[in-house]
Amino acid sequence: MNRRLLNIMKKIISILTGKDRAELDREQVDKAGDILSSIGEGVIEGKPGANIMGTIQAESGIGQAVRSLILPIERMGIPYELSNIINASRQDDKTFAKFTGGNPYCFNLVHLNADAVRHNVEQKGFAYFKKRFNIGFWVWELDRFPEEWEESYRFFKEIWTPSRFCVETFTRHSSVPLFRVPHSVEINIEREYDRGHFKLPEGVFIFFFMFDFYSVIERKNPIALVESFKAAFGSSKDVMLLLKCTNSEKNPDARDELIKAAKGANVVQMDRYLDRDELYSLIKATDAYVSMHRSEGFGLTLAESMYLGKPVIATAYSGNTDFMDVNNSFPLRYKLVELERDYGPYKKGNHWAEADRDHAAETMRLVYEDRALGERIGREASDYIKRTLNEKVVGESINDRLSFLAGKYSMGEWPFK
Repeated sequence: MNRRLLNIMKKIISILTGKDRAELDREQVDKAGDILSSIGEGVIEGKPGANIMGTIQAESGIGQAVRSLILPIERMGIPYELSNIINASRQDDKTFAKFTGGNPYCFNLVHLNADAVRHNVEQKGFAYFKKRFNIGFWVWELDRFPEEWEESYRFFKEIWTPSRFCVETFTRHSSVPLFRVPHSVEINIEREYDRGHFKLPEGVFIFFFMFDFYSVIERKNPIALVESFKAAFGSSKDVMLLLKCTNSEKNPDARDELIKAAKGANVVQMDRYLDRDELYSLIKATDAYVSMHRSEGFGLTLAESMYLGKPVIATAYSGNTDFMDVNNSFPLRYKLVELERDYGPYKKGNHWAEADRDHAAETMRLVYEDRALGERIGREASDYIKRTLNEKVVGESINDRLSFLAGKYSMGEWPFK
């Protein structure tokens, strides 16, 4: 049945039953979820390979995360088809440009967080998920998963997630198996830009942090970073804190609060999108990366900065602890605090980390004053990320898992090694 005819039928049924179309959509998705969750062994069809759905062209963390899943799959020679989902971020990443929307392969990898699943099942249609082994790729930043999203489990036979922190969170609620697949990190800069391109001064030590206002700013916690920087360096012009952000117009109150907090210190805000070469060049052009986040599902910008040899100072809590320790970075002390109100999807009564601001200031001073130490830690960081999060290592983990599932669910021989 084509979508136009289905919509006409929904309109007629709506008139006859008194139910609005949104309610009918929910009923249809509920039914689809029930069917999908009851798929048994031996009914999976499709050729060996993966159909990957996600925000593939989005210039955002979640966009880079799905690209970091596709690249190791490609590296292993596993065939794939792509379905691009449009979200609110700018859609100019050109890493992948061929989107068929099809699903000829036996595995569906749906790289969308739990809150986006229902809507995209509605948009994509039940047929896309039928007779496929459906895997969701989710990330969540708190230690408790929202109850209202738990229904999304039933659309999948397995959930993949990038960190042990996320595995522990989902384990408390999941009715399906969980498998950890870290984001792969490999950076190739085709055209490198120097400080002059970004109008940044030479001879100044630059601490760097980047974030998106679409991410809840209280979780990213840039104001604490600004205050710690001011405590460490006052109004000195020999050192700078560079805040690279996007979408500040979506939260003007938070933007204005950040600008106010930065007054009196050498804090520069760069508020615009950059392409990948520019972004990685900017990281290389700075001297250290600092994040006083309250929680991260993984911490991709931290791993990318480490890959590029930067000393990284960050809260020693949540997903980034998978790849950060005292040998390759500067972890910050913290205490867990209870959320006293809702912050977007992060609800009152949950917990996240509050980094020690004095420790952050002391550590920034240390990295600024002991350049040799920072450079040594940066080298250790780069070596660690390149050894453990490269596309080959991540790709082999993915391939091994898909091969195991193909055998377990009688999908035939998995031909990729």
